[in-house]
Amino acid sequence: MTLCMGVLSISTFAQLKQLSMEDAVLRQRSTLAPERIAQLQWIKNSNAYIAVKKEGSQEFFLISDATHRNPDRTISLREINAALKTAKNDTLTRLPMIEGIANSSMRFTLKNSTIYFDWIRASVSSLQIPENAEHNDFHEATHQTAFVKNNNLFISDGANTIQTITTDGSEDIVYGQSVHRNEYGINKGTFWSPNGQSLAFYRMDQSMVTDYPIYHLDQKPATAKMIKYPMAGMKSHEVRVGVYNTQTKKTVYLQVTGPKDQYLTNISWNNDNQTIYVVVLNRETNHLDVNAYNATDGSFIKTLFSQNNSIWLEPTHPLYMLPNSTQWAIWESANYTGHHQYSLVDLKSGDIVTSFGITGCDVLDILAYANNKVYYTWTNGLDIHLACTTLSFAKKVVTTPTSKLTSIAGIHTPLINETNGYWIDQYSNATTPRIVNVMTAANKVEKNLLTAANPLKDYALGKTSLIYLKSTDGKTDLYARMILPTNFDSTKKYPSITYVYNGPHVQLVNNGWLNGADLWQHLMAERGYIVFVLDGRGSDHRGLAFEQAIHRHLGDAEIADQLQGNKYLRSLSYVDSTRMGIYGWSFGGFMTTSLMTRTPNAYKVGICGGPVIDWNYYEVMYTERYMDSPSENPEGYQKANTVNYIDNLKGKLLMIHGTSDDVVVWQNSLMYIQKCVEKGKQIDYFVYPGHLHNVMGKDRVHLLNKISNYFETNL
Repeated sequence: MTLCMGVLSISTFAQLKQLSMEDAVLRQRSTLAPERIAQLQWIKNSNAYIAVKKEGSQEFFLISDATHRNPDRTISLREINAALKTAKNDTLTRLPMIEGIANSSMRFTLKNSTIYFDWIRASVSSLQIPENAEHNDFHEATHQTAFVKNNNLFISDGANTIQTITTDGSEDIVYGQSVHRNEYGINKGTFWSPNGQSLAFYRMDQSMVTDYPIYHLDQKPATAKMIKYPMAGMKSHEVRVGVYNTQTKKTVYLQVTGPKDQYLTNISWNNDNQTIYVVVLNRETNHLDVNAYNATDGSFIKTLFSQNNSIWLEPTHPLYMLPNSTQWAIWESANYTGHHQYSLVDLKSGDIVTSFGITGCDVLDILAYANNKVYYTWTNGLDIHLACTTLSFAKKVVTTPTSKLTSIAGIHTPLINETNGYWIDQYSNATTPRIVNVMTAANKVEKNLLTAANPLKDYALGKTSLIYLKSTDGKTDLYARMILPTNFDSTKKYPSITYVYNGPHVQLVNNGWLNGADLWQHLMAERGYIVFVLDGRGSDHRGLAFEQAIHRHLGDAEIADQLQGNKYLRSLSYVDSTRMGIYGWSFGGFMTTSLMTRTPNAYKVGICGGPVIDWNYYEVMYTERYMDSPSENPEGYQKANTVNYIDNLKGKLLMIHGTSDDVVVWQNSLMYIQKCVEKGKQIDYFVYPGHLHNVMGKDRVHLLNKISNYFETNL
């Protein structure tokens, strides 16, 4: 009987599919991803939610009441197109992407128009957007759109009249766009006041920043597009914040004092429509002021509060204004107890009245404030959960004990209904592809909307395990993930591949689906490799001390922690310690190059893509935060420079770069190659012409085939 069971097991296993590279790259986010509910969202000012429903080959919008006591409502593509035709608009070939939805109206973009479709009246209205407009910022109440064209800023109002705000935009003077290279939570360049009568915007003068060439190789002869790329220690751009009044048609600039190359971040408006807040961070990133300014004349009102940290500060969230209040806002601070916490700020006095969060964990994002409750996500390092804290403003401000609304391990991405307290829980974990439930205000399941099947059930995947290690201090926990080869046999010896990043604001190991692994890692496990990933000190979601352990010495703590992973693998009887490889991109490329040369006996084969070689050649905003400036920390820059360790290289190293990389510029790897030639050191090198910081699209199949083949040939 036992023998028969064994034969059956082998036979069943043999029938399972093997991943192809096309599966791992092109289908991992489509047919091989867990089923999801497309465009699921609450309809503002209502108890209902909307989502895309599919029956056979037909898709339609389905509107459901949260309590599921009222009948559902469907909206078909045919209905939308009929209304578009009546209004003499072009029609759609598929359901539109909803950009805003409230009451009985949804908003979406169709070519150069913003369309409002009212499903009760079966009618549409449209607002024109000029062709080639960029960075569109729509104000829902007034139907105005701020947009950028040729680096100048404009507003199209609800009557399709264009207001010109700036005229001197150029490659040097840029309006209405993200500044400071998208660091410190900046991802846009325009900020509407609540009533839509004023628009705050960035003005960036980068005329003093050195031009840097990005080569276009598909022209005869090749041409160079010049970009502004401020490298560590060099001149950075200068930023101002303007405020345009749509009523007076006048612009004022906030009277921000201090060095011109400081960072103006995290802009927000008070609900009084008169006060604007800017987080002013010095270039040294050790001091910030949360300042209030008068939006009418730009005058400085006061500094609400200041924060200092001798290592670094990196504000990533603006003040969160409590709805219908001009006095209270919430601030996210990383300096409270060593973890990211929330503080309630009295905007009149500037006092931090109380702080709240989850003890020993990091808060992430505020999702909503409704019924005196702040809903926010938090992480314990592996999971993401939902919590709420009630604020009372009776005789004195009181916060109730925080309620943890999710308890099932995994990654939760909740949606909060601000009208009735219902919420939608979307989560996955290592054994759960995706579950979506409507939850009541009492935190009970109202209805299951989706329990996704395992899209990989027919594939022969190896076993995935979470590994808990200690850093070299013997105290700090390190989380790692290991995937064993398909049909693993503990009596055999297997080669290993370590995928590495280990840089700031990235977490690779979690309690989500597949524990955060991508399908290429599973493909390599199918091909007989043990695949290992470790998040060392410096990576995300582990508190301030964990993040800041890398300060002024990029590579040191990270290498020490990766070597703990290397040591663990070597301790396993089924790991072939003579066949250990490592691969990483960007910061992971820096780490791979460092590990292959600073610890040359740890790995036999390394592959690094888009690597930072010398931090002197990386951008100001990132590098100086973690390393200080080159003049302040010459020893740190010198020690981290991977060129200095070329002589130590023993194994095989493949370096890859996109020729149009505007994040880690191509010069980095070219300098490394140049120094290898000077030293007579042989490495392998490959470029992807025209690709940016990573190789995406169909060419990614080529990239990962190259990486896989290199390991198979040399490991």
